[in-house]
Amino acid sequence: LARKEHQLARHIGAGQVVSVFGVSDPDFFAELTSVCAGVTKGRLAKGSSVVVLGIEWIAALERLPSLRERISPTTPIWVVHRKGPDGVKDVDIFAAAKRAGLSASKVARFSETHTAERAKSGRPSSLTVASLCPLVAVAAVGCR
Repeated sequence: LARKEHQLARHIGAGQVVSVFGVSDPDFFAELTSVCAGVTKGRLAKGSSVVVLGIEWIAALERLPSLRERISPTTPIWVVHRKGPDGVKDVDIFAAAKRAGLSASKVARFSETHTAERAKSGRPSSLTVASLCPLVAVAAVGCR
């Protein structure tokens, strides 16, 4: 039987610069290095387009705010964690992401024992319909 591809590697895609923390799966790294422009382990590469953060304990989520400050607003952080009752709960990841100014938006299978949640920058709270569509706002004011 052929080994199963990590679904997460397919979500990352070709040509990306990936920084990986806390994940030591050699098959995952082989998949990434075969399609990505660059893969670093244990440090944040300049120009990272994707960050993968492996966690075993809830305390590891404290890294999210620091990572968020050091990456582009468009760079997603994939949080890889153990499935089941022994792993960090997805609701804890969602809450930590929210505290860091991120929103968890997607799930991908990582392995038989692990899954991954994607956290990315949310929309700035200053965006409004009026700021996005001034003509609509003017029309709405004029129509009473």
